[in-house]
Amino acid sequence: MKILAAHSQKLAVFTGILGSMVALYILWAYHLFQPLDPFNRYDNAVFSFHALKHIWSLFFLFLPACLAFTAAIFQKVYLMVLAFLISLPAGEYLETQLGTFFSVHHPLYLYAASILLMTLKKKQ
Repeated sequence: MKILAAHSQKLAVFTGILGSMVALYILWAYHLFQPLDPFNRYDNAVFSFHALKHIWSLFFLFLPACLAFTAAIFQKVYLMVLAFLISLPAGEYLETQLGTFFSVHHPLYLYAASILLMTLKKKQ
């Protein structure tokens, strides 16, 4: 049983770090480098939508990724649960708005796997 506990601990750390890295990649590849056009005289609503999308992406992808990375390193289950809960609205919003369904949900799956493995480690 001790071998299983050691492997679940390492796997929990690995999935948590991998989930945070995937979320940061999604943020970098799909959401940060969308062109902003502040000089658009004809439609200022487009600029406000893009600015709101950037703020939304930073709050619901970047902060949970940093929180999940910290939770994986220090092996804190409650921080990983918080990162998972903060990331949930981002998955639903970005799925419907931007069509990045498959990529946005991968960090959520990895966060959930890390939570499960961390709680199994605590129980043993």
